[in-house]
Amino acid sequence: MGAQHRLDLEEVAARAEDGVAAMETDGSIVLWNAAASQLLGHAARAVIGRKCWEIFDGSGAGGERLCCEACPVMRTAASGEPVRRLEMASRTLAGRPLRLEISTLSGHGGQPPRLLVVHLFRAVPLGPEPSVGVGRRACASGPADRAPALTRRELEVLVLLRDGGSTRSIAGHLHVSRATVRNHAQSILEKLGAHSRLEAVAQATRRRLLPRPPGDHEPREA
Repeated sequence: MGAQHRLDLEEVAARAEDGVAAMETDGSIVLWNAAASQLLGHAARAVIGRKCWEIFDGSGAGGERLCCEACPVMRTAASGEPVRRLEMASRTLAGRPLRLEISTLSGHGGQPPRLLVVHLFRAVPLGPEPSVGVGRRACASGPADRAPALTRRELEVLVLLRDGGSTRSIAGHLHVSRATVRNHAQSILEKLGAHSRLEAVAQATRRRLLPRPPGDHEPREA
């Protein structure tokens, strides 16, 4: 594609009605548009150079944290694999809760050009919150939170996703095609009701479906 046809990310972000944040693959924010500032309350000069998880501080429907240093969404996008649109809870700079709908893509941009991961996000209506006194423990044994029937292979894929594996590396580890890995991942998302691989890992961890990583032990009671 000729240079005259290439889209300038900053120009596109400046015109976008949705919030736009571009990050390097280590999570450092390099672009933050006016819509993002209006939505979350953070000025661009205050977030450029900071890590994205410090700003979004997002969590999923089950309360599990989705934004973190070891972010599978970043790794998946950086590997060139598509990332499903997801929703997560967040807060404005002033502490107001809101729910964000986020689409993620990746590409080369900036000066000098390097691989960037881009979030496009907007606020969506907050869902009904459980009443005070209706504990999660009471719901834990109910049908909605019953452990899904994951296959042995799906559990193997989940463990590798938790450990930071990409579609390519998982396919090589399991000696299967990348299409097979994508099919397993899609099945996992559907069974867990997750919007992304990150959320699937978080839900599986919360439900204790996965073995603990080597060297990670239950804390001893005092």
